[in-house]
Amino acid sequence: MTPAALAALVVSFVVATGVAFAGVDGSLEPQADGASCSPRPDDEDARIASAVNALQVSAPDTPPIAILDTGISADTPEIGNRLVNPFDSGSGTDDAADLDGHGTQVAGIAAGQPGRMRGISPTSPLMPVLVYNRLGTSTIDWLVAGVRWATDHGAAVVNISSSTPSSDATAAEIDALTRAVTDAFDRGTLVVASAGNDGTAQLTLPASLPHVLTVGASDLTGRRATFSNTGAWIDLVAPATSLVAPVPPGYCPSGFAVANGTSFASPAVAGAAALLAKLHPELSAQQRFDVLRTSARDVEPSGRDDETGFGLLDVQAAVQAPPPKKESSPEVDDDPFYVRGPNAQDHPTLLTRTKKARLSGQLSPAKDPADVYPVRLKKNERFVVTAKVSGAESLVSLGLWRPSVGDFDISNENTKQQVVSTGGFSSDVTLRMRVKTGGTYFVSIEAPDAVDPDDLTAIVPAVEPYTMALTRSTIKAPKSAKKKTKKKSTKR
Repeated sequence: MTPAALAALVVSFVVATGVAFAGVDGSLEPQADGASCSPRPDDEDARIASAVNALQVSAPDTPPIAILDTGISADTPEIGNRLVNPFDSGSGTDDAADLDGHGTQVAGIAAGQPGRMRGISPTSPLMPVLVYNRLGTSTIDWLVAGVRWATDHGAAVVNISSSTPSSDATAAEIDALTRAVTDAFDRGTLVVASAGNDGTAQLTLPASLPHVLTVGASDLTGRRATFSNTGAWIDLVAPATSLVAPVPPGYCPSGFAVANGTSFASPAVAGAAALLAKLHPELSAQQRFDVLRTSARDVEPSGRDDETGFGLLDVQAAVQAPPPKKESSPEVDDDPFYVRGPNAQDHPTLLTRTKKARLSGQLSPAKDPADVYPVRLKKNERFVVTAKVSGAESLVSLGLWRPSVGDFDISNENTKQQVVSTGGFSSDVTLRMRVKTGGTYFVSIEAPDAVDPDDLTAIVPAVEPYTMALTRSTIKAPKSAKKKTKKKSTKR
């Protein structure tokens, strides 16, 4: 693919030939000699045709994009007066001024207004959420607080252009961040994160978490940039090499600087997600998640792969794509917490009155490793669950959990409340049991872990569509046998 063809395809922002990465390694520091600065572009549409221009998206009700970063500079012309609900997650204050320019660059790519650079969604309000301190460090706790703030204050999209090795976080920190991301997704907010700039398959946060839309960087040919991380969690890529993006005037007199890294690929997808939420409000978070991936333009290697995911971001294809089919049960349904209590109304109990039920869904080892369904069963019923995975044989497991199962026992692999389980490398798995005590049980279907720690090169299926049949029948009491009377013998 030539650079000219790529420019026509990607529908981006002009002088920025791509997007950037998430992470402190991609942050911009002021330099007296202006080594990182760039001259002001002469023409905002000089290099990449803008899907936004063609779509003419109107302003007022375009949803906010939360930028969890180093802050955003309000005196940047491309940002204007669109900052809403600023928050410093470290101090809990509303001071989210940019500390080093990185967050402003990210915001400009996602939503820069026409001037000398156009972002993907130039009418979106921007929510600056500061998750770094003046030393350029952050914590998982600050990131969790930032995601929750953005979700609570109406962000349609959360962009996180940061990453840290999973090995540097505790299990409790990973659980807290996973919960924050999943809760956001459950409430309709997409979390978009950069893949990382190490050029490896290293597990990083938040990129490798379920329900995170993970973006790698492409070069001008549309292929993976050599610095962009790989892995089963990569969803798509966007250009992110030699970009020109706005920065606070205090850092560069021109107001522009060069940006390289996956930090700047992520906000392009975040902008596209905001457009999709505006133009197709009827779509669920899962449907928007799927549309952005499946509408991507496939690049080598062919098909979904660990280098470029589903391919190169195509904004126009995403907003014009037909809505994907809804699943039988809405996401999120990863654990009992999400399908009972206040969430139960969105996840109706199956087999409450009927004897049979059929449903469909899909699993992704990296993005949606488990689906959970509530089932109301009666004492002394025979219960059968059969799951058929489409395509080639896949590693999948079924489990039945007691009504007393903990809210997060399934994802935490706490099997104390599991009644029975079965699974293996198969396309057809069946679970059978006899119910001893009536109540609302939980059926789980799970995919394998996305990463084999002993073999990071192992290929793991990206998506596993399945259908499931649930049946119950009454166990008839055995017929009573006629008692045989023994003849009394008489001694003689």
